Amino acid sequence: MKYLLSIFSSKRLIWRFVGHLALFALAILCAQTIIYWAYWKDTFSLPLRNENIIHQGTPILYFGDSVLKSREKNSPESSTLPNLLQAQMPQTPIGTLQNGGYSADMYLAYGDYIVRESYHPRLCIFEINMRSFSNGWDLRPEWQFVQEKLTLSHGVLFRIFFRPLSVFKAFNLTPVTQEEFDHAPVFDGERMAGQVMDYLGPASRAMVGDMFVLDYMRVLRKDHRKVRDLITLCKMLRSHGIEPFFYITPVDYQTGDHYLGPRFEKRLGDNVEMIERELAESGCRPLDLSRSLGSEAFDWRVVAFPNEHLNLKGRREVVKRLTCSSKQLGPF
Repeated sequence: MKYLLSIFSSKRLIWRFVGHLALFALAILCAQTIIYWAYWKDTFSLPLRNENIIHQGTPILYFGDSVLKSREKNSPESSTLPNLLQAQMPQTPIGTLQNGGYSADMYLAYGDYIVRESYHPRLCIFEINMRSFSNGWDLRPEWQFVQEKLTLSHGVLFRIFFRPLSVFKAFNLTPVTQEEFDHAPVFDGERMAGQVMDYLGPASRAMVGDMFVLDYMRVLRKDHRKVRDLITLCKMLRSHGIEPFFYITPVDYQTGDHYLGPRFEKRLGDNVEMIERELAESGCRPLDLSRSLGSEAFDWRVVAFPNEHLNLKGRREVVKRLTCSSKQLGPF
């Protein structure tokens, strides 16, 4: 009898302990939730904004980097690429998911999030920036977007416990260190032309021609992580009934030819052709605008070094090409 009573008493103690533990966990969750909403929510403002766009039921989502929001100093907001495209199809809302440094890896993170949601857009437009495959972009520490990727894949609980988890180093927020980035190789074709710090470091004396080498002259192969991300994204969206539309953003190839000669356009063309071939084999044929515009259509000279930012004339031409090339955006 005493034995039975001792067992019964032990079980009561165990259940009491479990109950106290559950209450403690609930108290921690409530406290973390209050702290999150009071102090940390702004840390996740970008993914929250983009998730809201997705959940609004927008039929067309337009993904890209700073090119999508670039405009001349005195130009109105209505003259950005997404707004010009929206003006061409006022009856169909277009949601823009954009940030400086976005490229294939972030597109894939958002694509994975979208296919797990109950609402699927009809069409996703993806800008492919050829500069994003260079080590000067691909390995830039602040453009790894680790926190945002974790947020998209783990949801609300991750956001609430993000700070405590980061303190205990539950995940690596710096997969590429500044030192690794500085010493990453820069290639001119197959030849190593230096390290990133020679072009972007504080002691750099890189000129415009050097930046074209850094940004575009590596030999791009199909095993590059961002090429693989594009292929995975294409297959994933199509398998869930979402139409992906890829286009390669214009490059100031005329200035590149001026500084580097015909080999610049040859390297750019070969790299673009490889991406076209790989995506086409996966069921997505991208629109190549890489050499569609002359130097007069670009606006990068205000920052001294080449990029893909366009003036109003260039942006209007891109919108015209997009609406003429996609069945979902306009006549084919």
